[in-house]
Amino acid sequence: MNLKTKTRLEAQKAAAEKKLAARLAAFEGGGLDAAAIGRAAGVRQAKAAVRKAAHRLAAIAAQEERLAERARAKAEKALSPKSPDAAAPAGAPAEPPPKKQKKAKKEQ
Repeated sequence: MNLKTKTRLEAQKAAAEKKLAARLAAFEGGGLDAAAIGRAAGVRQAKAAVRKAAHRLAAIAAQEERLAERARAKAEKALSPKSPDAAAPAGAPAEPPPKKQKKAKKEQ
C-alpha cells in the first residue's frame, strides 16, 4: 500500500487510542466498575476502532514484507548463472522418452 494509506491508518489508530483513554478516564472518574465500563458503547466502539486499525496496519506490514521478499528473490535470480546445465536438474534426462504409437483399428 502507499505511504499515505499507512500514515492515515496510523493517525486513525492514535486518535482511537486517545478517544479510548479519554472514555476510560471519564468512566473511572465517575466511579463505574470494570464490568460497566466494558459494556459502555463508546468504549466498545473505541476498542473496535483500535483493533481495526491495528489489523489493517498488520496487513500492510505483511504486504510490504512479501514485496521485499519478491524483490530479494528477483535480485538473487538475476545474479545466478544462466547456463543451460545449471537450469536442468542433475537426474533429469536430456530428451523425453519416445511416445508409444497407437494401435491401428481393426476393420470390420
